[in-house]
Amino acid sequence: MITSQENLHKRIKSAGNKFFTVEFIKKDGSLRRMNCRMGVKKYLKGTGKPRPETPGLVIVYDIQAKDYRSFRINKLVSLTIDEQTYRPTYTPK
Repeated sequence: MITSQENLHKRIKSAGNKFFTVEFIKKDGSLRRMNCRMGVKKYLKGTGKPRPETPGLVIVYDIQAKDYRSFRINKLVSLTIDEQTYRPTYTPK
């Protein structure tokens, strides 16, 4: 299903504790596939206070790496939640 950047971001935020898969273009230009979820607080370090939200940046917990990772929503190639795959209407750069 093809959808806008804003809708993709909303879908990720609304996933809650569900697992989902994202494919995105990393800063070095390579493609990365990551199984992750939002809302994991168990491994937070420091005060545990949430960081100020950076527009366009999504912070998730990478299940395989067992660590927090982030990606830019404008670099997203695909998002799969509940066996439904979404692709952006824009071309990631």
